[in-house]
Amino acid sequence: MGMTEFAGRLLGRGRVLTLAGACATLWPCLSVQAQSADDANQSNNPLNLAPSLNFQNYYTPRLFGTNAHTNDFLVRPTIPIAPGDWIGVPQILRMTAPVSTRPTLDGGYKTGLGDLNVFDIFLLSQGTLDVGVGPMLTMPTATRPELGAGKWSGGLAAVAVHPGKEGLLGRTS
Repeated sequence: MGMTEFAGRLLGRGRVLTLAGACATLWPCLSVQAQSADDANQSNNPLNLAPSLNFQNYYTPRLFGTNAHTNDFLVRPTIPIAPGDWIGVPQILRMTAPVSTRPTLDGGYKTGLGDLNVFDIFLLSQGTLDVGVGPMLTMPTATRPELGAGKWSGGLAAVAVHPGKEGLLGRTS
């Protein structure tokens, strides 16, 4: 029995034809053009001077010594700022707004907004090595004590990225 016959028996002939038609219709859209290494590097480079909105999710399935888990859904808008009169270098302004889930002492979970983090990177060089440095500020905006540090903090953010045809090599601090 061939794959088409097996699928036909499993799903019914009309569904197989519909599925085959949908695949034939969508295939050109999915394979329009291969993405170049430069395109991939630009979309993943934290020092790329393009506006963006990133979503990331960090899930920890088990905390050490417990059966509890955590989850952090991060919303990260990035806004590039062109060089101005008072500063002759481009800037990258980025905010991270976490929606976090943490275990509570009673065995339940609480979900809400965590502490907001903002940094303003001054792009010092671009080319074979992209380098940026700037101030970083974390604000105590958590909606529950379990979801944040409960205090202001600030410091310096530094990023170095080497874009190559193999991908990105970088370091942050």
